[in-house]
Amino acid sequence: MFDFLVSADLLVDDLEGAVANLQSRLGFSEAKAQWYAGGEGHGFEVVFLRTHRRLQGSPTRLEVMAARSVSPDVPPPRTLPHMPGLRLAQEAAPVRTHGTVFAVTDIESAIERVRAGGFRHWLDASNDMVPHHRLWVGVSEEEKDRWIPGDDGGLLIELVETRSIPGVMESALEPPPPLDAPAGAMTRIAARRWLIPDVEESSARLHATFDCSISPVVETAGSARVASIRCAHPRSALVDLVQPAPGTVEAELVAAHGPLPWTIVIEVDDLDAKAADLGARGTGWDRVVDDLLGVDVLRVEPTQTEGVPFAFVEAA
Repeated sequence: MFDFLVSADLLVDDLEGAVANLQSRLGFSEAKAQWYAGGEGHGFEVVFLRTHRRLQGSPTRLEVMAARSVSPDVPPPRTLPHMPGLRLAQEAAPVRTHGTVFAVTDIESAIERVRAGGFRHWLDASNDMVPHHRLWVGVSEEEKDRWIPGDDGGLLIELVETRSIPGVMESALEPPPPLDAPAGAMTRIAARRWLIPDVEESSARLHATFDCSISPVVETAGSARVASIRCAHPRSALVDLVQPAPGTVEAELVAAHGPLPWTIVIEVDDLDAKAADLGARGTGWDRVVDDLLGVDVLRVEPTQTEGVPFAFVEAA
């Protein structure tokens, strides 16, 4: 059902500082003006950073968002009035989210499905100012800022219309555009991992709500239990549902906070060159065998990256 994961998100307080830090620490390029949206009065401000200069190469972007004030002078269709409340509700969480955003071709069917199932949702309907629907699952029309994990599989899902991001699915079967960048360059966001209490339950709830494509549950060498949401676009990031192994730090986090957005996995064209690049930036990293992938990755200490773990893996 899902065409591609639109973004791996970070909900931060200092947008400008977070963006500058991610650019300096990890090597994201300068953001163009058109990659920003919102601002004071809109309830949110956001910037979409890219690993590949074109969305056809990496449909999934890094979305950095901050809550902003809400003004009655800004037309409601251009605001996200629930964002300040949603941010406040996650005060204790080590990593925060505004939502897991998927693009879908047939959003009308998704709307009918959540309505027929009685699933907790909010339809931010299209209008003259915003010509595309947005459908949120995990919050409701009456309580937009109260996220209750369940029908959303614990992911706080937002669906947008694929046609609102033109050119991505139309080029899905074509080779990725040339990168034209030095060795070690980031090529695409490969996965966004979520820590969840029960992978079977999350998978079942996601199937019921969206009928999306999810891989069978497997157990890793480290005793985590994992299933992955797969999208139609071959270069979309996966969403990995990770039930941490008992006794781990991650298991303690889930027990304390419930579902949490966690690691962002980024492919690079040369892992050794990326290691050198990170070192030149003063960014600390460990080379480890990733428990889910079973291959070497460069794992960056999350205290350097807004509390969010990042891992770099060499493209296959």
